[in-house]
Amino acid sequence: MSTEQDTGALPRRSARLAVRRRSVVPPRSKYQQQRLSRRTTPAASSTATAVPVTTGALPACPVQGASEPLSAYLQRVQAFTDVVATAKAQLEAAEAERQRLANEAAAQTQRTAEADAAARDRRNAISTESLIQSENQWTTLLQGMIFVPTDAQADPTPAEAERSNLANLMLSVMRGVMWNNKLLQAHLLTERQHRQKQQQDTAALAAAVRAAAIQQQQQHQLLTSGLARINSIEAQASAAPGCTIDTTKQLNERIDHVVSLIGELGDFTSPATISSTVAAIKTDIAKLQSQPAAAAKVYKMPRFNIGKFEDYNKTDTSTWWQAFLTEASCHKVPAEDMMKALYLQLIGGAQAWMNHLAVNKKTTIAELHKHLTWEDFEQLWFTRFMVRNVVKAAMNEVYTCSQGITSTIGRWMYYIDQFDFDPCHIPGPANRAADALSRRPDFCAIVTTTFDLHDDLQPHFVKGYKSDPTYSTLYAELSSDHPPASHYRISDGFLLLHTRGKDLLVVPQDRILRTRLLGEFHDARLSAHLAVNRRLARLRQRFQWPDVLHDVTRYIESCAVCHHNKGRSRVPFGELKPLPIPRAPRLSIAMDVTGPFPRDRLGHDGILTAVDRLSKYAHFLPCKYHAAAPELARLLHTGWITNKGVPEDIVSDRDTRFMSAFWTSLMAESGTTMKPSSTRHRQTDGQTERAHQTAQMMLRTLIRPDQKDWVDRLPDIEFAYNTSVHPAICITPFELHHGGEKARIFADLLLPQAADIDVPCSPASIRKYRYLLMKARANMQKAQIRMQQQAN
Repeated sequence: MSTEQDTGALPRRSARLAVRRRSVVPPRSKYQQQRLSRRTTPAASSTATAVPVTTGALPACPVQGASEPLSAYLQRVQAFTDVVATAKAQLEAAEAERQRLANEAAAQTQRTAEADAAARDRRNAISTESLIQSENQWTTLLQGMIFVPTDAQADPTPAEAERSNLANLMLSVMRGVMWNNKLLQAHLLTERQHRQKQQQDTAALAAAVRAAAIQQQQQHQLLTSGLARINSIEAQASAAPGCTIDTTKQLNERIDHVVSLIGELGDFTSPATISSTVAAIKTDIAKLQSQPAAAAKVYKMPRFNIGKFEDYNKTDTSTWWQAFLTEASCHKVPAEDMMKALYLQLIGGAQAWMNHLAVNKKTTIAELHKHLTWEDFEQLWFTRFMVRNVVKAAMNEVYTCSQGITSTIGRWMYYIDQFDFDPCHIPGPANRAADALSRRPDFCAIVTTTFDLHDDLQPHFVKGYKSDPTYSTLYAELSSDHPPASHYRISDGFLLLHTRGKDLLVVPQDRILRTRLLGEFHDARLSAHLAVNRRLARLRQRFQWPDVLHDVTRYIESCAVCHHNKGRSRVPFGELKPLPIPRAPRLSIAMDVTGPFPRDRLGHDGILTAVDRLSKYAHFLPCKYHAAAPELARLLHTGWITNKGVPEDIVSDRDTRFMSAFWTSLMAESGTTMKPSSTRHRQTDGQTERAHQTAQMMLRTLIRPDQKDWVDRLPDIEFAYNTSVHPAICITPFELHHGGEKARIFADLLLPQAADIDVPCSPASIRKYRYLLMKARANMQKAQIRMQQQAN
């Protein structure tokens, strides 16, 4: 049977659907065909030639005639199946060809982009290499222009100073340019990676869209075929008005045949006939109606269209409570489920309060209604969140209107509100014991955090070396019987790097181990929470630590003790005139008294600070803040002069005790020159002022909250101050003051011993001390120039 015959045999509705499915394309004019042929590229032409396109509608599903034999009907069904398979194969071949051509075009585009990116990378690499070579040459040239003091010439001439300043400026500019170049290269690499990822995501999305379109087309074709078959069956049924019993049986068989063909449109498992299906449905309905009321559907908690309630700081309690009750009445929530519904609408402190209430009743939230009626729960809710008395209502209003409430204040509010009391205001003069809440005796020992390195440090290091991808291979090679020649060596399980005449301990990439080391070198009592630069210099003297700047910065920024006890400084007013640099340590000191502090059992309430102006070695001597000049002189004699000798000059402020006749005559007898600072110009004695600030900061990190042990902590902060690298001289005051000998802390007892220790008073130690002295003077001169430029 042909397509025209099948369409003609259908009723009017099916014929209209078949005609509507045909695509009607208006004929093109000759001019449009010429423009289309000119626009067609060679690739498109080849595609149009190679990909076959099937147009027209498929024939309808054949239906067996009333008097048609079964063999002829099966032949027509087989022919229809062959036509459908042929059309499907042509469509799949065309789609595969289109996909292949699209993949080839995308691959060609990708290859072109990769070639362009590779060429661009080569050009950037050549430019970067040339820039680095130029940087090394210019760095060497500019560093040669910087003045370095020698024994013959300690101070530069104006021309040499100007040339040194110009060289430093050019070095800073060049380093800034190189840093910006590195940032630009990193930015370009990140942008390229993002572009590649975007292209991959776009290709995956396009493939998903194509797959969804193909699936939708297949479903549409299946639905269209099913509708056509149903319409043909309806036409056959309407063409036989006088149906007999045989005709009805034949119609039922055909309906069953159609149902088996379109099984994807419904689920007809059993029975096989329409009448038996209706009987089965009636049986199921009867079973459902005969079920008892106990088998009814379980109550499901509705969804409330109100916001979550946290506490009365962020939500109006009365408005929210009325909204909750309204929602509960609209959803007809049973009385036994009211508490569960309320719990699902709470977060934060309110939910925690309800949890505590259930725990006190020794039950759960789901069973709380059995131990507490809704009316009693409402009274507890009103007492906790909806205060009734005037004082608590005023407090609630203040809390609601306040801005910037911290989490600490919020926790205190949660804690205080569970007690039933009325606050009473106490005037300021009568409220002298307000610090009692924060001065409890059992809280006096939790201010500082102590880290202690145990005997498991060496196994921890060995485990870190073996798991570190950077040092695992090297550690295994050095642990063998025939280790290779290298700057690295193993001592007692520790990996050491010999560089610049000393051994540095290599720190593996172990977060726990690095945290322990940072805690010992920052939080310990002899470290005193110093800043990033000093802590960084101290670690670089002992360790080979990758990313040490990043780790130290993050650790100190996260230190709560530093945040609570360190202040901010600002640039002083006026121009800075640096004092001359002393020739050697112990010849010139700076001195001042700071306080008052809480009085200890011996009456000390001040600190006499004496600092060597070259080595920066400091002494913090406890004294009485209002002590007379003879008492301060006796303290200076016992604390400094008996150990360090009589200085040539002393820099101090214009304190009346230091300007008194007694002090002036005493200094004249000892041959010491006093250099008082200018009036209201504390920058002259800035050395002791900065030492005072550092000492007070370290005391705040170490003393107990009752502040009665600050005198006992002075030796600890003095040792921490003198054993940390000073930024002005770039070495530790202890090392320069004691002839090049380094100080040891408790952490050094468990770490491997350095191999660069010289015998005291040997020629090597003397040469080393002279080098340290020259280095300190040169660094101090650079620091003075840098501070002068910053201040002026």
